Amino acid sequence: MDAQSSRRRIYEIVLWRIQEQIASGRLQPGDRLPSEAELAASLGVGRPAVRDAIRVLEAMGTVSMHSGPEGGVRLAAVPSESLTHLISLHVMLSNFGIRDVVRARIALERESVRLAARQAAAYDRVLVEEHLRAMEDSSTTLEEFNDLDTAFHLALVRATGNILLPS
Repeated sequence: MDAQSSRRRIYEIVLWRIQEQIASGRLQPGDRLPSEAELAASLGVGRPAVRDAIRVLEAMGTVSMHSGPEGGVRLAAVPSESLTHLISLHVMLSNFGIRDVVRARIALERESVRLAARQAAAYDRVLVEEHLRAMEDSSTTLEEFNDLDTAFHLALVRATGNILLPS
């Protein structure tokens, strides 16, 4: 194994360990990660592997860099658009057939409707209905319709109360 692939595997281990801390709740949104040196020492790896893992997490939108005395690397407080881009890229580059994509979307939308019907606030219901009415307007252009359709689906998944679905 060459040095490049060895370093790559080490940074993947660092990445996995940080993600494990996030999943377990030891790291919460807004928390500052230990310094590069502290992470390297606690994980028994070199600083370049930690640096590479942090770069990946930053590209994914999982962490963000802050400067100043309270700076450092912090766990993102809100999901990043990077997640949506990564999922879209994965779908485009994978061998999913259109039928699989449509079936997955139908399953998500059915569950979203069910959840929204049960727990949507009055405001959420009004917003969903407004988007539907606007889409039914015969004077709506195709571009406006597409924007309204996107807004409708976003309002619907927000009405579920599930913070992951809008992502």
